[in-house]
Amino acid sequence: MANVIIDSKYYREQFDDWLAGGKVDYKRKTYYWSAREGCFGWEIEIMEDREWCDLSDKELKNIINSIEKCLRRHKTVYTC
Repeated sequence: MANVIIDSKYYREQFDDWLAGGKVDYKRKTYYWSAREGCFGWEIEIMEDREWCDLSDKELKNIINSIEKCLRRHKTVYTC
């Protein structure tokens, strides 16, 4: 089970986009991410790449999907 936490989310009027950042608590570890809403939805970037390498491709994909759901639903905390 993973907990997605949005630490910040704000609208940049001059660029007409949204920026967000936060963390994911998963398997007793904390992983950090940032995101930008573009023309085709949220573009999520993982921070501190070396930390994320412990996850399988399936786990990583599920976590990124959970982050996107959390952002789209305007939640600050999302458990998946």
